[in-house]
Amino acid sequence: MHAVYRIVSPGRDRVETVVCERITRRLIARGAKVAVIKHVEHDIDVGGKNSWRYREAGAHHIVLSSKEEVVTIIPSALGILENILSLIPPHIFIVLVEGYRESRVGKKVVVADSIEEYKELSSGEVLAVVTSNGEVREAAEKYGARVFSFSEASEVAREIWVDALNIVYSNLPGANCNVCGLGTCKIFAENVLRGEVTLGECPIKSKIYLSIDGRVVAINPYTKRVLRDVVVALVKTLKGVPDKPRSIQLSIDLSP
Repeated sequence: MHAVYRIVSPGRDRVETVVCERITRRLIARGAKVAVIKHVEHDIDVGGKNSWRYREAGAHHIVLSSKEEVVTIIPSALGILENILSLIPPHIFIVLVEGYRESRVGKKVVVADSIEEYKELSSGEVLAVVTSNGEVREAAEKYGARVFSFSEASEVAREIWVDALNIVYSNLPGANCNVCGLGTCKIFAENVLRGEVTLGECPIKSKIYLSIDGRVVAINPYTKRVLRDVVVALVKTLKGVPDKPRSIQLSIDLSP
């Protein structure tokens, strides 16, 4: 699960990038883990380069690695935004998307400089509007959207932080049981935004199932947490196991 925010404008990519960059910087300054998806019209790979030659040779997955970064090229069209979001690791909760104006995923941050642009982009759920136009400001505020000038674009990050925090909190039990060891559900939610835990790590919500001889055995939240922590810690000592595995299946046969 991710909190998705699409920064959209009527075809002005540079404006979208500037606004998205400012939001990204402010969110990271708050301690959030942030992923960014940018829609581009041109081919990403460059013809004639070695990576392009591997793609032409039919490679299904190409990874470019240097001392500073790793880039993955998947030579196929994933299509809709939902499919691309599946590539984002679960420990990154906030995802900013530049473009994808036709998508219905997530909430919008509309960047508009005229009332015509605002009307074109304002369908769906709008979290905030960035504009220097008084008429746009009046129309947006009428429908309850928070409005910011271009110089205040980075302040949109605060709206996104609060909204994402509310999304996490609404998906927690709200019991403040401290079985997770973090004290309250609010603190747990803040740690989700920082990428330190995932929603699935809430002991009450965690999907841990125990079956003995074909019979499902109920597990209380504390036992769930102990089982999860012990199994995950042991499994992560093995070679080839990712730092943040999505799921683990373990079966123990005790027959002689």
